[in-house]
Amino acid sequence: MSGLSSDRPAAQESPASLEGARLRSWRIVMVLIAVCGLALDQIVKALAAARLDPYDPPSFLGGLLKLQLLRNSGAAFSMGSSATVVISLFGLAVLAVVIGYIAPRARHRWTLVACGMVLAGISGNLTDRLFRAPGPLRGEVVDMFALPHFAVFNVADMFITGAAVLGRGDDAVRQPGGPVSVLLVPEGLDGARLDAAAARMTGVSRSRIGELIDQGKVLLEGRPVGRACRPGWPPARCSRWICRCPGRGPR
Repeated sequence: MSGLSSDRPAAQESPASLEGARLRSWRIVMVLIAVCGLALDQIVKALAAARLDPYDPPSFLGGLLKLQLLRNSGAAFSMGSSATVVISLFGLAVLAVVIGYIAPRARHRWTLVACGMVLAGISGNLTDRLFRAPGPLRGEVVDMFALPHFAVFNVADMFITGAAVLGRGDDAVRQPGGPVSVLLVPEGLDGARLDAAAARMTGVSRSRIGELIDQGKVLLEGRPVGRACRPGWPPARCSRWICRCPGRGPR
């Protein structure tokens, strides 16, 4: 992150990390996306299996979209059809990583939305692997959407692809350097340690601020500093120092 030297009021330049009640709310959104996405995927698959004739697929939009019933033993978009068990085990591993590691550490709304979409997509196809014929870990996934010169896919595949696109877009918004707050150091914090001052101004815990300082992600007048640095010292200069660090902005 680059430093700043203007005296403009504190401003939030990009989406900040969620904390407290807002984080809990967006985690609920993530869970709802995952559950509703899984339900939608399974409902569409059940309707497709019950009503579509694989030899006479209906066509829409002048032939652009066909509802072609296909039972796929491979991965997303019909890839890897000879490695069903391996793909199933890999899907279980990815699901465990998202639930146990990635989702609990997600702190941005679109990252949480993407996690929900990934969970919906992976669990949708895994449900087929586990419960459809010919047996557990070898079940065939039901696909039904066909586009010209493209693989046949399903709702779960759409969630996975959408999560990938959303994740890249979220990275673009937060790069380079991630979410940022640009803060003027107020007179009341003149002479305070940087970790304590930045924690009070952003609402981020002091220990987390300390970690960011150690990683060189908190800058004072455009330069990395240590935890014990005291912004705005001597006091007469405090209004001309600017602290730049991840957070929610001044409280």
